[in-house]
Amino acid sequence: MFGRQAAAGLRAWGDARGAALRIEDDRSLPAGSARLAAALAPVCDLPLGPYGSGCGRAVAEAMAARSEVVWNHGAA
Repeated sequence: MFGRQAAAGLRAWGDARGAALRIEDDRSLPAGSARLAAALAPVCDLPLGPYGSGCGRAVAEAMAARSEVVWNHGAA
């Protein structure tokens, strides 16, 4: 429910600003978060997410040897 609400808010913002958005659902699974982060980092200007310690750690591990910057605002 909360993910759908957040996606609707992002779509409304993107529509109002003319921003191209790609919204993906990791289903709150660490492996999904890591896979999506690795796939999206080279093609997105600003990937957002994931939220949660387990998913945040999985992304940090998946991105550790890469050149893209991962900034965690407090999930882990």
